[in-house]
Amino acid sequence: LARHSDADDIVVSATKGIEGRSQGAGFRLMSEILQELLPTERIGVLSGPNLAEEIADGHYTGTVVASPDPAVCETVRTVLRSETFRVYENHDVYGVELAGALKNIYAIVCGIAGGLSVGQNTVAMLVTRSLAEMSRFAVSLGANPFTFLGLAGVGDLLVTCTSPLSRNYQLGYR
Repeated sequence: LARHSDADDIVVSATKGIEGRSQGAGFRLMSEILQELLPTERIGVLSGPNLAEEIADGHYTGTVVASPDPAVCETVRTVLRSETFRVYENHDVYGVELAGALKNIYAIVCGIAGGLSVGQNTVAMLVTRSLAEMSRFAVSLGANPFTFLGLAGVGDLLVTCTSPLSRNYQLGYR
């Protein structure tokens, strides 16, 4: 992308992942990698309870765009919003991105629980403890704790940990 972009471009990552560094030197989030590789500083991230099949079918949902640049958030909101797709703004890039990446781990565990038919009480316990753990971890790294009470946190965690449409849930279940 670096060859095809310039400093005025807006780049939004919808990737949910963490890149490990060699010799235990921590990790980088996708927005950090984009900042390193692209000429633009106009970078945002997108996350939320967004099951692709339901969005394509026109079901109501919301998502969160996060960027330190308010103009990036406003542009993404304008471009993506529709009658059934609401876009909310957040400036906690780190929190939104960590929530999107971490919830996938817990969704696999909830899928395993579903495959073992452990019951809804157990799944509720797993989701609740997962929210507590991921938010404490992210806050220790500088994220805003309130980010985890919104769509990018509890909203995305709930749908990813309980829906048969969730790839990570299905991985654990199988």
